[in-house]
Formats: sequence, structure tokens, C-alpha cells
Amino acid sequence: YEYLVDGYQSMSSRNYVAAITSFKALEPVISQIELLRLAECYLATEQTDKAIEVVQRLQHTYSTLFNSPWDRARTLAKSYHLLAKVHEKKGDKKLAIESYEKFLGIWKNADKDLPDYIEAKTRLAKLKGITLR
Repeated sequence: YEYLVDGYQSMSSRNYVAAITSFKALEPVISQIELLRLAECYLATEQTDKAIEVVQRLQHTYSTLFNSPWDRARTLAKSYHLLAKVHEKKGDKKLAIESYEKFLGIWKNADKDLPDYIEAKTRLAKLKGITLR
């Protein structure tokens, strides 16, 4: 648990390099939520290719050893949101749009006032050149 705690503490203090080190130390038993956090740290340090690699790993891995089905549902949807941000950062508008649309499709029945939902709708509209009311 030391690496887990260190990873989250480092993230909260915006020391993403230390957080990456801590989360990577959890391998090979890293959970899906920590994979998502690792990808967020890679994005924060502008290591976009590594962020994509980790998100794709998360999306293609299903384990109930350290994850409940609820964790999988939560992290899978959020992985598309994060992947969209990574593609947007890389300047790949097409893939960013696809990922935002995938995220919003998964969350189509979500509360419309959730911050991630609002952010995704806003970013998608901006990428498509649409003005939201």
C-alpha cells in the first residue's frame, strides 16, 4: 500500500513524475483505477504516447482479481474521456472527437450536471465548431 499512498499523495501535490514511479511500482498487480491515474500522470507530463499505451492497456484488460465490475464500468468510461484529452493534446482532432463521442455514448444516461459530462460535451462542441447554449 506504500506505493499506492505515495502515488496519490504525489498526484495531489502535482508531483507527477514521482506519482508515475509509485504507480509503476504496483505492477504487475496494478488495478484499473490506478492504470487510469497513471495515464493521467503521463498526460500531465506531456508523455502522450505513454498515456495512450496505458489507456489502451486498461481498455483491453478485464480482471476481477483487484477490480470489481463496478470499477471496470467506471474506469472504462473515464478512459475514453481521458483518451480524448490525450488525442486533443496531440492535435488529433478526429480521434479526440471519436473518443469524446464514445465517452458520451457510454454516459448517455448520466446526470447531465456531472463535471466530466459537461467538460466532454463542451470540448466536443469546440472541436466540432458548435456553440453550446
